[in-house]
Amino acid sequence: MNNSTTDGYFLFFYRHRAQLKAVIETLRFFEMKGDEIKLTTTDFSLKKLDQLNNIGSLNTRKNTLKRISGIFRFLFRSPIFCWLLSWKTTWHINSKIKKIHSLLINNNIKGLLVCGDRGFPEELLFCYLAKKHEIPVYLLPNSFPATIYSMNLVREPFLYNELPPSFITSMIPAKNIKKLKERSFYYYKPSDALSLTRLNVFPEDPWVNGNSYASIIFLEKQNDLLNYNNNSQSVSKIVVGHPELDSLWKNLHEQEKKPMKLIKKYSINPNLPIIVIALPQHGEHRLCSWEKHWQIINNIRKSIENKEMNFLISLHPKMDPNM
Repeated sequence: MNNSTTDGYFLFFYRHRAQLKAVIETLRFFEMKGDEIKLTTTDFSLKKLDQLNNIGSLNTRKNTLKRISGIFRFLFRSPIFCWLLSWKTTWHINSKIKKIHSLLINNNIKGLLVCGDRGFPEELLFCYLAKKHEIPVYLLPNSFPATIYSMNLVREPFLYNELPPSFITSMIPAKNIKKLKERSFYYYKPSDALSLTRLNVFPEDPWVNGNSYASIIFLEKQNDLLNYNNNSQSVSKIVVGHPELDSLWKNLHEQEKKPMKLIKKYSINPNLPIIVIALPQHGEHRLCSWEKHWQIINNIRKSIENKEMNFLISLHPKMDPNM
């Protein structure tokens, strides 16, 4: 993914702050590789990675089905109301398509970074338009993998039998409906599914993250890969690993080299173990008197005297090495 020699930058789209926190270390890793990253959210404004501390409150859209009254619940069960609402949603989505299209075309984007390729509507539209313009879509690892149980819980308001069968419901793609634990659910609520179908942007498979538009799917663990093996046609796109795990492996791999560097630098006995000690800083931080502080230091010194080991002392910045 390191295309730092080419022009352009990666664009990371996130829907809410939790997504941003989940992948922040991954984003910083790519920046260290020399790739410029810019961020955008539901307001479609561009931000730089170093502006993260200045990002204000974000749009955290709540599920309207959980807040509507009993009267509106009745209306949502009406196929006619669903059809009318779908036209309002179509207009809403169409306006977003124009904004996202403009953002992708007018900026030199070489890759789209996302946590999913199915979130309604912005995340889905970003991925759809990126694929249309041959911009690779990279699905980043995040901390919120879905399970059958969590999918069941989240889709509780989208029960299939909430909307009676009719000519209008027959226009909803079959791939929007799935049976989970003996009950059938919509992935997108019916009016949204109708709108996406009308605009030809309904994803190929909304039930599996990355199955529709992702060019590369990054996973943190082999366990995550097992879930994809059972539910995905996109296994060939998957890369397992994480920058933090790579960094940890590198440090462990270089452990044998580090003692040799210390031995050369401090001219210590290569045949003895090396122990690094960080001395307490009670005196420097005024946690006790200097007399008590030196008693503690002397007790540590006595405990390591006559031990056949190399001891290296790590000093606090306020400590005087000549004392």
